[in-house]
Amino acid sequence: MLKYYEPLFKKYKIPLYLSGHDHLLNWLINKDELGNKDNNGEYKINQSTNYIISGGGAGSIKGMKYNKNCLNYLNASGFFSIEIQEGFIFVIALDEYGKELWKFRIDK
Repeated sequence: MLKYYEPLFKKYKIPLYLSGHDHLLNWLINKDELGNKDNNGEYKINQSTNYIISGGGAGSIKGMKYNKNCLNYLNASGFFSIEIQEGFIFVIALDEYGKELWKFRIDK
């Protein structure tokens, strides 16, 4: 997928790609373009597409394969909360009980 779509995502400055159905929560990004964490422990993302897989509703059914661009994952039940505002996108990963696992902000 990245081979064909990432050049278009970069060209049109697509900040977030959402998908599901992999029985896990996953956050991926081209690690060469990852910003640093701020004082609140949130990543500041610069000019790169973030890839979110939100399929943790049914829980884990298979193991996790290594992916060099994976920043965080949960191989169990969980979900994402995504807030989209004019100047930013805020993403929070939560476990099945609503406990925050990780979060990040994408400034537009």
